[in-house]
Amino acid sequence: MLVWAVKSRRARVFVALVCSFAIAALGVVGTAHSARAANKPDFFDVPVNAKFYKEITLLADRKVTTGYADGGFHPKSPVSRAAFAAFLYRMLGEHDDKLPKQSPFKDVKPVDQFYKEIIWVYQMGISTGYSDKTFRPRDGISREAIAAFLYRFEKPDFEAPSKSPFKDMTTRSKFYKEVTWMADMHFSTGYSDGTYRPKIDVSREAVAAFLYRAYFARE
Repeated sequence: MLVWAVKSRRARVFVALVCSFAIAALGVVGTAHSARAANKPDFFDVPVNAKFYKEITLLADRKVTTGYADGGFHPKSPVSRAAFAAFLYRMLGEHDDKLPKQSPFKDVKPVDQFYKEIIWVYQMGISTGYSDKTFRPRDGISREAIAAFLYRFEKPDFEAPSKSPFKDMTTRSKFYKEVTWMADMHFSTGYSDGTYRPKIDVSREAVAAFLYRAYFARE
């Protein structure tokens, strides 16, 4: 559900995206949609009958995520922590970046890919990295970490349930509040066997699904 209060991060994301892509209403994006209507998808590995086709193509239209030089999206490939920082950075459109002279992370340098995006999530309190002062940008991002990033991105007023909705998580599990918030918002409902599988790394198609449900499903 979209929250329209001014303080809502999702409301600001929605406004930013509307402003950034207002030109699409004049037909600039119409060509892409017409091509897909003619069964010509954006990516060779995401056919129109693919799982999460709608979610992937919408995020591609909005420039939140892009494909690879080979013309594919690589939907099953894992998403790194650095790449997820980039997804969130793009969600808000224009930024007034104020980059520090020295990186707060030992393993992230100003010349690295997604440096400004990683610094942004750090400055926003979305991710502070690890206790050893690393960010581990190339590590895959897990399902529980996705929940934590989005929770901090949103800063919701949420009270976690006293009983876990997932068989593989207890109320004492790390990121329990963040994961149950994701479930409560229907951004992620877990698996049919009643598990959430918090430690599993998230694929590119799954990230598209999470972000679509959070920010675009009610457009």
